[in-house]
Amino acid sequence: MTKVEWSLIDWDDFEHLVSIFICLDNPRAQRIKPQQGDGGIDVFVPSEGRRGVIDVYQVKAFSGNIDSDRRSQIKRSFTRVVEFTGSEKIKLENWYVVAPILPMNKDEKWLQEMTKEELVNCEWRGLGHLDSWAAKYPEVIDYYIHNDGRRLEHRVAELTALLRTSMKINNAASEGSEGEYPGISPGEVIGTLESLGRMLNKSDPHFRYGFSVDSVLPYIPDEPFLVAVEQTGQAGCFVTVKIYAKFAEALNERPAPIKINLAIDPGSKLEQDFLDFQKYGKPFSAPLGSASAEFDLPGGIGGGLWEGAGITISRTSEDEGVSHQVRIQVLDSSDTVLESCKVNMGKPTFGIDGKGSRFFGIEENGVFEVEILVDAETEFMSFTIRQLDITGKWPSLVVAPLRLLSEVKHPNKVRFARPFGPVNHQAILIPQEISHATGENLVLQFVEAL
Repeated sequence: MTKVEWSLIDWDDFEHLVSIFICLDNPRAQRIKPQQGDGGIDVFVPSEGRRGVIDVYQVKAFSGNIDSDRRSQIKRSFTRVVEFTGSEKIKLENWYVVAPILPMNKDEKWLQEMTKEELVNCEWRGLGHLDSWAAKYPEVIDYYIHNDGRRLEHRVAELTALLRTSMKINNAASEGSEGEYPGISPGEVIGTLESLGRMLNKSDPHFRYGFSVDSVLPYIPDEPFLVAVEQTGQAGCFVTVKIYAKFAEALNERPAPIKINLAIDPGSKLEQDFLDFQKYGKPFSAPLGSASAEFDLPGGIGGGLWEGAGITISRTSEDEGVSHQVRIQVLDSSDTVLESCKVNMGKPTFGIDGKGSRFFGIEENGVFEVEILVDAETEFMSFTIRQLDITGKWPSLVVAPLRLLSEVKHPNKVRFARPFGPVNHQAILIPQEISHATGENLVLQFVEAL
């Protein structure tokens, strides 16, 4: 590998390059764009499992000796970071000065003396570290210094295409296709696939790729840093290629734009669903045939125009689960509680413009779901409660929620409260047009009889 002349690199390019190295070493690192009130932080790394604890990397494009002027710059940077983290109640655990220099003993002693009162571990990351990073991540040097970004992306696309072909051959061989792929056995292809995978993941500085070939279309769960998935094939042979970000900032470095066109009939339910998605962040699904999409994904994945598609926009796995629990009560006209149940609420969602929000929860035994849509502009709130399928549930667990549902009618009232303790919230009158079908009461009567 050609030695990098760090002193010849432009300051902005040097800072950018160092931030990529740090992000690759610490995938959850965040690069801070200079702005007022940022504490002068260049890159910070949140501590694993300890909220509010960070390491900070300060990048300085110094070369040569550290004179008094440069020491003053470093001291000002450290003071700003300490003041900023202190004001934000953040614990600064490690502070690293990254510069293309060979710090001498006197520089090491000065740094320790300058920072000793703050109880922060401070270290140099000098020329030796930079050369080690360059050797560890040569693809970064090729991409950012040698301006080979287009060539590398083209190479990754070629490798991805070759990978798909190899996997289809592998699958055909394993199924024993007569005459089509003579002399190829699965064992002979494994090494080729492994080599392709290694080449693929070493070539791209921003993303890594996973792949599989399956006889049944596999389910794709959400995973950390998963950006996109392409699945192609037909019955008996499905090729799956996954794209993972190598670090949290990867999509800022190499965006993956997706352009989607929807065919929506005015006044249709699909139109209302899309408006609810825009306004409240409500999960949205469009059926097959209603959407077309253009992708510019890494590695040549999913390129071109896809027509006749469907689309689903939903919460990520990180946002799923129970956020908190509330109590829902139904009261009669004299404010006597007729029935009460607990509802497991998820995290709220918000519309694109931030002017609407959605709150959603499911009764703790899975008998009904609750949805509340809040329009901040009009100060209007809609409340929907829907019964779910109770097949297979114990009667003793569903009878109280069914009683509550049977009482959701005018002139009764609905009230929300904390799961335990006194109730201070005001009850809401159920509109006059709300009533229940006879069939729902029959279900309740049947369950009560059990």
